Amino acid sequence: MINRSPSEIAEEWLRVWADSNTPAIGPGVGDCMLDWELPRDFPELAWTCILLILEQIGPQAEDRRFAVLAAGPLEDLMDLHGEAFIDRAVAEARRNPRFALLLGGVWRSEIAESVWERMGAVAKRGW
Repeated sequence: MINRSPSEIAEEWLRVWADSNTPAIGPGVGDCMLDWELPRDFPELAWTCILLILEQIGPQAEDRRFAVLAAGPLEDLMDLHGEAFIDRAVAEARRNPRFALLLGGVWRSEIAESVWERMGAVAKRGW
């Protein structure tokens, strides 16, 4: 059970990754529950938090958190629960060009082929 709102979780993630000195890998990374626990164990909450964060961060070229959100929480969510979220991800990418760019920053990892192909059809790879 998570006793924090999506807004609180998103704010924590934004604070952790606001520091340009926060390493992308290594000790201390993943201290925010959105970086590991939520995509794995609470995917619906992770999805909500990802969308909230996307509304608050700058364009991918100006805010490294854009890349971290793509290659971290969103990638993990699609890797672990892609079949359950692909319809929503496609619909969101068609509705929201920033989400389409975010999808373009996801690495393949272990994402199922069918999910990866559908992501690729709507993802923008402009960065």
